[in-house]
Amino acid sequence: MLTHVLQAKDSLTSTTLRSVLSEVYAADKVAKDKVSSSTIASILRKAVSKRNDAVSKFVQASRQDLADGLLQEAAIIEKFLPPLLSATDIDEALCQAIAALPEAAQKSHGQIFKIFYQEIDRSAVDTNLVKQRLNTLLSQK
Repeated sequence: MLTHVLQAKDSLTSTTLRSVLSEVYAADKVAKDKVSSSTIASILRKAVSKRNDAVSKFVQASRQDLADGLLQEAAIIEKFLPPLLSATDIDEALCQAIAALPEAAQKSHGQIFKIFYQEIDRSAVDTNLVKQRLNTLLSQK
């Protein structure tokens, strides 16, 4: 992919991909083994998040030109991300996690999250959405 981008002389895409690849290589050096695909997905999500955070700061500072560039970079990175689980899928997994606990522990967020994340990879979900959905499910009971 990177070689095609370089041949097409798309500097924005090549620079963005190189920066993300450097983060993946850095994680690979730190780890004893090769980094897992879920770790790579997590690195990509963090890269998108960093860019989106910077966009909001640039917009506040009236620097729309810089914000637009970062939005384009975020869109490039998002092409490589696996899709996140839907709210319905998260609800199903949370209900299964709650049902697996004894009744006295069914309100314990920590224990529910422990069971949930044993079944679901963190890189496949938006953790804030999981917290929100759990609070909604527990308030309905």
